[in-house]
Amino acid sequence: MKLSVAYNFDKPLLSGLSQIPEVYEIYGKMTKDIIGGGRSSYTLRHITKDTIRRTVQEAHLKNIEFNYLLNGAFLNGMEQTRSGQKKIRSFLNFLDKSEVDSITVASPYLLRLIKKQYPGFKVRISVFSLVNTVEKAKRWRDMGADTICISGISLNRNFKMLSNIRKAVGCDLQLIPNASCLPDCVYELAHMNMLALSSRIKDK
Repeated sequence: MKLSVAYNFDKPLLSGLSQIPEVYEIYGKMTKDIIGGGRSSYTLRHITKDTIRRTVQEAHLKNIEFNYLLNGAFLNGMEQTRSGQKKIRSFLNFLDKSEVDSITVASPYLLRLIKKQYPGFKVRISVFSLVNTVEKAKRWRDMGADTICISGISLNRNFKMLSNIRKAVGCDLQLIPNASCLPDCVYELAHMNMLALSSRIKDK
């Protein structure tokens, strides 16, 4: 078993995690960025680009990888404009120069862009992509996904479907063991979209 652990940018936590052999990776993000993610900015510490650069270096010194969450549930159409595409590329350039190991995305556009232009990154498909069938898993795999995070609130205990997906795709699969949402919650999509908006630069 390998463990990918949420990181709150508290150095003592990183030191403690480095003592656990199963922990191979930490993940986190800036308080706000152009894509947004799965936590509203007001619930996060103030994390800047400098914090990300420093944390990646500190993690690597302890033989732990860093996964940046670029997993907002939607891109608000910015990928459809030249100016938006330039902003996305600029941020990916920053992550590349910071030597981030992998990126978690929920967008097919981002997956394809990263795989084509930034082959050094491993790419994980976010739980926000709602992968809960064999066909969805195959499509993400075919686009180049290295790891797929299975839907955390509709599939974690559906062992038959998990087995079917495992047999159908060769890429790594990831489960979230401690999801706090209700199984098959009807608010899932609404909350994902709200979280993306409330963690994006310039959103109020």
